[in-house]
Amino acid sequence: MSTKDPQEEAIRLALEGRWEEAVKVNRAILERDPDNIEALNRLGKALMELRRYDEAYAAYGRVLELDPYNRIARKNRERLSALLQKAVSEAQEIAREREQIVPDLFISESGKSAVVPLRGVAPPTILQRLSRGEILRLEAEGQNVIVKTADGTVLGRLDPRVGHRLAQFIQIGNRYAAAVAEVTEDDVKVFIREIYQHPRLVGRLSFPPLPAGERELVRPYIRDLGMKLEEAFEAELAEEFEEEEEALEEEEEEEEVEEEEELEEELEEEELLEELPEDEAPEELFEEDL
Repeated sequence: MSTKDPQEEAIRLALEGRWEEAVKVNRAILERDPDNIEALNRLGKALMELRRYDEAYAAYGRVLELDPYNRIARKNRERLSALLQKAVSEAQEIAREREQIVPDLFISESGKSAVVPLRGVAPPTILQRLSRGEILRLEAEGQNVIVKTADGTVLGRLDPRVGHRLAQFIQIGNRYAAAVAEVTEDDVKVFIREIYQHPRLVGRLSFPPLPAGERELVRPYIRDLGMKLEEAFEAELAEEFEEEEEALEEEEEEEEVEEEEELEEELEEEELLEELPEDEAPEELFEEDL
C-alpha cells in the first residue's frame, strides 16, 4: 500500500477504476476501523464493479446496520437485490438449457485438439460457478481469442502462443468446440477441438508441435475427462438397456402366464374327456383324430 493517506488512495483507485486494488485498500481501512461507513460504501462499490454481488450486498448491509438511513447504501442495496434475482434466474435457465458434450468431442486427434491454459483469468467468484465439461465459446478479437461461458461471461483469453494462431484461423473461417477441462479458484484450462477446417487452411494444423521448452503449454488430450464423459454416456446406454430388459422380462412373464393358463385349460379338457364314456365324447374331437 502507498504511504499516502489510505482514504485518499482508496478514492483515487476508484476514480481510476482499479477495483481489485480498491477492495484491498478499503478492507485494510476496515481492519483498523470496522465501522468506517465511507470505506464500507467504497468497498461495496468496488465489489459491485467486480460483479461480486453477494459480498457487495453484505458490505452495504453493514452500512445500514450503522446508519439505517444512508442513501448510498439503500440505493445500491436495492440495485443489488434486482441483480442477484436476475443472476439466479439466469443461472437456473442456463442450467436447464446447457448442452452436454458428447464423448466423441474428446477423442484425441493430433494437431486438431488440445488443452490450453487461459491468461487474464476472471475472478474466483466467476470461476467457482464453472464445472468440468461445461461448453464454452471462443471469439477472435484482433490477435487474441477470448473465452466466454454460454451466457457471455468472459473467463479470459487463450495463451498468446496458441491464441494468436487460432485467432487468425477463426477469422479465416475455422470453427472450434471448447469446454472447461480443469478449473481451480484462480486458474482455468480449456479443451479445444477443431470441428470445421476452412478450405484455405487445408493441411495447416490448429495445434502444431511446439518447441521443446513450450511443450508443457499444450496437451493433446485429457484422458480422465474423456473417460468421465464416456462413462456417463455408457451409463445412460446401460440404463436404457436395463429398461428394455425389464420390459422384455415383463412380456416374457406375461407370455409364460398365458401359456400356463392355456396348458391348464388343455389338461382340464383332457381330464374331462377321460371321465366321459366313449359314446358321449364330442363329435368334433373324433373329427380332429381323423
